[in-house]
This record gives sequence, structure tokens and C-alpha cells, in this order.
Amino acid sequence: MEQSTKSEQQKKRMEQAFASAKCAPPPIAAAFAAAERGKTADDPDPLLTTPARRAQLAEGLKTRGNAHYSHGDDAAAVDDYTAGLRACPEDNKTLRGALLSNRAAVHLRRKEHDLCIKDCNEALKLDASRAKCYYRRAAAREQQDALEDAFKDLKICVQLEPTNKTAVNAARRVKEKLTEKLKKDKAFA
Repeated sequence: MEQSTKSEQQKKRMEQAFASAKCAPPPIAAAFAAAERGKTADDPDPLLTTPARRAQLAEGLKTRGNAHYSHGDDAAAVDDYTAGLRACPEDNKTLRGALLSNRAAVHLRRKEHDLCIKDCNEALKLDASRAKCYYRRAAAREQQDALEDAFKDLKICVQLEPTNKTAVNAARRVKEKLTEKLKKDKAFA
């Protein structure tokens, strides 16, 4: 019964995410088309030139990307996060970091490890306290067998979120792999 309630709550959150994404501001191309048709009387910023409007558009794209990600539509999620990054003002580091982190999650799920690492690096330049970015970058590096770098990222992640059991378990697992690898390397040296 509890599982059913959880499932219903998750479904409701997904529907809300899609509903809020549908009422997001129009894409930039549509805004330009509206301006060309002269449909700007009711919109003080039809070309999305103010940072607030661009941030609003980016936030809507992030919400829609999250909904796509939740439904497993990775290609659409990447498109929305990328469009959100294009729209997002450069000085809105929090939103830019969230978009990069979310896009990194999609790349990780798609096994596009280099792209995941690149997005995590960019997000961490904006905010070095993003534990999820350290975790995702570590997961990608582990898949690339860059165990030392993965372990360093997991150590930082655990320092930022000591109660994150997933990160703690991943750090243990990577440490064990790293220890085994070092033993093998010594044996062959």
C-alpha cells in the first residue's frame, strides 16, 4: 500500500512538472515571430532581452528537462537543458550550475562519460559545493577506470554530504578497486 502511495505521488509530481513546463515562456524563436507580427502589446519584453525573462525561460526549460529525464526521454532532456543554458543569463550561476548538473546526469545515464565530466567541471567552476556533480563525475571516472580521480571526487562528495549513503558506499567500492589495482601494479613492477 505504501508503494502505491509513493507511485501515485511520483506520478502527480511528474504531471505537475509537465503542466508547469507547458506554461513556460515561449521559446526565443516564437518570441521573435510574435514581435514580427506585432503581437507585443501585452508583453513588455517580447524578445526575452531582460535577464529576468531569460532566467524564467531557462527555469521553464529546466523543469521540462527534468520531466523528460524522469520519463527516460534523455534526448529531449539534453535538448531542454542545453536550450536552458543558452537562455540563462551568464551571471545566474545557481541556475546555470543546476542545468549543467542535470545535463551531466543525462550524459552519465547515456554512458557519455566525457560529456558528463565536462558538464560537471563547468558546474563545479560555478559552485564548488555541488555534491551531485562530484558524485556524477566520480561515477563517470570510475567507468573510465580513472579510479584515483573518482576516489578524490567521492571523498569531496562525502565531506559535503556525510549522510549520503550512496556516495559513502561508492567511495568504499572505488577504494577497494583502487587498492586491488595498486596491488596488481606492484606485482607486475
